[in-house]
Order: sequence, then structure tokens, then C-alpha cells
Amino acid sequence: MEPDIGLMTAASDPNWLLSSAAQSAAALVAIVGGFLAARVIAYNSDRGATVRRDSITGRDRRAAEKLEARAKAELDEWEQKSPKEPEQDRAELERRLSQSQERVVRLILEQDQSQRELAAMQFPAYLRFGFGVLVFFALSGVVLPIILMATQPEDVSLLWRIVVVVGFLLGLLGLGIFLDAIIGEAEGAERWSWLRGRFAKDNAD
Repeated sequence: MEPDIGLMTAASDPNWLLSSAAQSAAALVAIVGGFLAARVIAYNSDRGATVRRDSITGRDRRAAEKLEARAKAELDEWEQKSPKEPEQDRAELERRLSQSQERVVRLILEQDQSQRELAAMQFPAYLRFGFGVLVFFALSGVVLPIILMATQPEDVSLLWRIVVVVGFLLGLLGLGIFLDAIIGEAEGAERWSWLRGRFAKDNAD
């Protein structure tokens, strides 16, 4: 009769369940953690680009407002002169004032647009949920089994084994919900919409 490999493994390593759970959870935490880090970097990059654009637009707007004020002052000065200078001088001054005003209005609209974009760039709620699930999974699926194997290498109670298994399953469930929310966002689906901040968006509208 051939020996049962599973029984031999369990006999040689009484904590095989804990070690397997810790290894599996560590691999999943590393994969999902890398995905979350990439999403956070992309978010910070997009927000940083919008902040820089808003800053540049604000600087250009202030410079344009100074030019507008200068053009208006020059036109007022021409109006007060006596005798009047040639009409073409007035036309040139009015043209410069009109151009300055148009530029100011355009920059105001651009800055308002960038500020609206910044206001809409809230940190995604589903990423917060993902980080919370990841921390829970790391603690219940990796840290707890390692502590148990280190402190009770030969006699981990059944209760602790059940706690590890339940924590591992809950962590898997949370990761599944998080990944499904990401897929739903890409598909435009409404499932798990609260994770993507849809409710906040609807209320704002």
C-alpha cells in the first residue's frame, strides 16, 4: 500500500495549513498591492499635471490683467489729452485693450475649468476600500499565521486555525469585491457603485 503523501506532509509539518495560507496571502497581497500603487501613482500624476496647469494659467492671468490695466490707463490718458492725437492712435489703444480683455476672459475660463477638474479629482473611494482590504488580508492571512507558527510551532489550537481560515476567506471576498468594482468601472456598470463614489457624484449633480 502506497503512503498517503498528504498525511505524510501533515505529519512532518503540523502547521502546513498556516504556512500555505501565509504564502498564498503574501502572493496576493504583493500582486494587488502593486496594482494599487500603480493606481495611486497615476492619480497623483494626473492631479499634479492639473495643479501645474492651474498654476501656470493663474500666473498668465495675472500678467494679462496687468497688461489690461496698462492698456486701459493709456486709453484714459489719450482721452484726457488736449489737443487730441491722431485717431489712429486711439484705434490702436482700443485694439490693444480689446485684445488684453479677450485674453483675460479666456484665461479666466481656463482657470475655472482646471479648478473644476481639481475639485472633481477626489481620491477614489474604491482605492481606500482596496487598501483597507489589503491591510486586513495582510494581517489575517500573513502576519497572524506567522505569529502562530512562531509562538506555537507544534500545537496551534483548532480555534486559531479556524480564525486564520475565516480571515483568509474574508480577505479573498474583499479582494474579489474590489476587483469586481474595478471591472465594473471599466464597463460602466453600476454594481458596487458606492465603492467608486457614484453616490457622492449623484448627490453633487
